[in-house]
Amino acid sequence: MEIMNNKIDNRFSEHRKIPPQSVDLENAVLGATLLEKTALSITMDLLFPEAFYKQAHSIIFDAAQQLFKKNNPVDILTVSDKLKSMGQLENVGGAYYITQLTNGIGSTTSVEYHSRIVLQKFYAREIIRISSEHLQAAFEETTDVFDLQDTVNKDVLALSRYNDKKPVSSISDLVKEVEERTEDLRTGKIEYAGIYVKLGRFDEILKGFSAPDIIIIAARPGMGKTAFMVTLIRKIAMQNIHVAVFSLEMSKIQITIRLIAQESGMTFNQIKMGHVDPEEMKKHSKTIEDLPIHIDDTGGLTLIELKSKLFQLKMEYDIQICFIDYIQLMGGIGNNRNDVIGEISRGVKATAKDLDICIVPLSQLSRAVENRGGTKRPQLSDLRESGGLEADADSVMFLFRPEYYKMDTDEWGAPIPAGKLEIDVAKNRNGALGTIDLSFIPKSMNIISNENYIDSLSESDSEFNFNTQPKEDKPF
Repeated sequence: MEIMNNKIDNRFSEHRKIPPQSVDLENAVLGATLLEKTALSITMDLLFPEAFYKQAHSIIFDAAQQLFKKNNPVDILTVSDKLKSMGQLENVGGAYYITQLTNGIGSTTSVEYHSRIVLQKFYAREIIRISSEHLQAAFEETTDVFDLQDTVNKDVLALSRYNDKKPVSSISDLVKEVEERTEDLRTGKIEYAGIYVKLGRFDEILKGFSAPDIIIIAARPGMGKTAFMVTLIRKIAMQNIHVAVFSLEMSKIQITIRLIAQESGMTFNQIKMGHVDPEEMKKHSKTIEDLPIHIDDTGGLTLIELKSKLFQLKMEYDIQICFIDYIQLMGGIGNNRNDVIGEISRGVKATAKDLDICIVPLSQLSRAVENRGGTKRPQLSDLRESGGLEADADSVMFLFRPEYYKMDTDEWGAPIPAGKLEIDVAKNRNGALGTIDLSFIPKSMNIISNENYIDSLSESDSEFNFNTQPKEDKPF
């Protein structure tokens, strides 16, 4: 690194110019990295040791990166200790210099912006280096210009290796990996990694929630998207699997009340207004309290914020699945909202792959459903106005409640059971398509299997007016 920078410096000295660099921003990036986990996840995702112009900064970042890759804490003390073990502590200015990097860092909110500037300076230096190395050859009469062009192209393309953090794998290695995994599954050495929920035919059709799948749950308002999400969250967390929930519409407290209501059978309003038996409340609250659920209700959450928070949750709790309620409420930059959602959708897909988790975004559907004749059942075309969600999703399921539209009989004239909720799996890359019939319990806003429906109804449930149409998918 030092030799490369010296070469660049020499070339710049010939033209009396300073190499593109910003040591002050490098200081700020390193300081933020040492102070906060969110900043750490951003810098580790964007930067690499060679990106830093100052050699001491390159060495410090390398030490932090080594700690990060082994899931060790990254802070002033751990990085200083790592540098000491590498024999580099004094070369970077000692522990005092490491401490000085964090001085004056009042906020880490700009770390992504600063990191991208540091990255741009690195690319500028590399382009100058490549150009300088081939400049003299271009003046030589004996140079084969086509060979030179090929060499220049290769050197420029080599810059892309800094953006590709995953190595290319040969098919022979991949086949061996698949063979070993299949044998381990056959012999019971490992179990299939899909997360099951034991809800009607859900597991049979979906084959569980698997990383790094994107599984979209979509419906019009009033169909029970949030109720279905809360049911899935509770069933998954009860298996001691850590679940992340990003609720952009409802507050943390509202989600928590729904969880307790589903667990206890009490209504949302009973809990909200305090009309509960203290002992019953305490018992069911304890059950929910012990579940490994992590809820964030940041409004207008951006893609980079989502990725940073998931990065941290993955490191601390080994998150396996993430729910987003709902994806159209995420923030982004752009005048065309469809393009913004498309960018968010692609970013969510990349995040699932990078972190090896399953992500389940909830999605609103266009009003075209309401204007459609017949049963008003959703279809994949209703997602197209949402910026490529259909293309990015591994599975898409639609929720449909016939009672919402006052339907007493189906298309063939057969009576529709009370509380029926249809889950239409309209896209499934890794499994079958089909409809899952479940039941919606309005009292507790719960979703259950049909065979358990009658037993779950209390007298107050039986008297519930199923034809009531809430204007929005929010708690009553």
